[in-house]
Amino acid sequence: MKEEIKMNNIITIEPVSRLEGKARITFERDNQGEISRAEFSVLEFRAFEKFLEGRMAREMPRITPRICGICPVSHHLVSAKATDMLARTVIPVRAALHRELMHMAQFIHSHTLHVYFLALPDFIDSFKAESNDFRLLLKTDPDMLKKVIRLRKFAQYVIEVTGGKAIHPMSAIPGGISKPMSEEQRSELIKEAKELVPITKEILYKVWDLLDAVPDKLKQYETLETHSMAMISKNNTIALYDGEVVIIDKNGKRKAGYRGASYQKYVEERTMEWSWTKFPYFRKDEGEESSILQVGPLARQKIYDSIPTAIAGEMLDKFREQFGRYTVENYATHYARVLEIMYSLERTVEILEDDNLMNNDYKIKNKITKASGVGLLEAPRGTLIHHFESNEDGRITNSNILVATTFNNPAINLALFKVAKAQMAGGKEIDNETLRYIESSVRIFDPCLTCSSHSFNNFTIKVINHRGETIEHVQERSKDLRAT
Repeated sequence: MKEEIKMNNIITIEPVSRLEGKARITFERDNQGEISRAEFSVLEFRAFEKFLEGRMAREMPRITPRICGICPVSHHLVSAKATDMLARTVIPVRAALHRELMHMAQFIHSHTLHVYFLALPDFIDSFKAESNDFRLLLKTDPDMLKKVIRLRKFAQYVIEVTGGKAIHPMSAIPGGISKPMSEEQRSELIKEAKELVPITKEILYKVWDLLDAVPDKLKQYETLETHSMAMISKNNTIALYDGEVVIIDKNGKRKAGYRGASYQKYVEERTMEWSWTKFPYFRKDEGEESSILQVGPLARQKIYDSIPTAIAGEMLDKFREQFGRYTVENYATHYARVLEIMYSLERTVEILEDDNLMNNDYKIKNKITKASGVGLLEAPRGTLIHHFESNEDGRITNSNILVATTFNNPAINLALFKVAKAQMAGGKEIDNETLRYIESSVRIFDPCLTCSSHSFNNFTIKVINHRGETIEHVQERSKDLRAT
């Protein structure tokens, strides 16, 4: 049973369901009963940046996937890209295709998990049923759910083949990959992928129709007029594995673009005492709302011009006809996530049919000494950055990790405030429908809280006994990679 705690003018919702990780929502009312404050608190402390220090840089692609069990591929690959830079190495084409194939499988697996099992159940019963988990889909369309499970199973198998393990992969190394796939594995995957294309198109358009059928009042999430940030290709098409990261304003005007460590020119990281997740903002803007850097499927859709695959390209046209390219409606995020599933599967077929996937060179010998390396990637939830510094021995001396949920953290907090202010106006109490509405306004971002929990390198740890007495107090202060 969800715990809702009320103390004077404070309302606390804990736990927040169907998210990856542990969080708490806190609202405060003013003396007139209106919502005056909203806080989305991530309660897990990880400190990954700190305990990476002193480890060999070559270990980063094997260690960082442990940040998360939902999107380990993203951390694996972005760490590999960062260590490629530390080793001053350009990887072979075969290795790049191999890695991108793994990445596409991660998108399929992660997005289908969110769309069908975490988000869609909110809308099947229009927030009315006592239980709103995926079992509702078993009642309404069991055939669709079976096809979804087949798609996710295929994606996990692709990760196992390309990564060596279905969870916490290990094949990407500085300079390439450790072991390529065989021709037999390639043939098997091509056959299954092609069979899944029409099936996936069918189930994705079913979701589209389900989302369209949701009552209008449940689609009215408060709009966010923020900046958007995402990667694009040199042709301004969708790019998920490699490209330039671009920042645009709410009207689509380009404000910045970067590769590598120059992200520090544009990203300012802040902290709040009530959350272990950082609050990054656009350094070039002073506005409270406009300085937020929103990332993920909706932000990506605003930044790229087109999708170069047939079915996903058709879906993109349908999306923009329905919402417009620069929509500020958060509800549109669900549709943007759907079309990315289709693109990832179509791109999977393209990579598997590319003969460069089977050529001879797949790794380059290299050495890591004193250097700085930054990996950039579009994870399913948005832009992901790993920044490492190494010494002459090839050991990590400093690190900074910025994940998609970290970038979206200010937007999540603002969205909660706006939604609660509208839904709980006039001192209205939280009923089941309002509670579900509030939670779904967080779920729309598909936050990965375990990923987003990172230290600021300056933090305090207290150990308190059962009487509330502090028996140990540690203040950590060390150099960090953040621009000041």
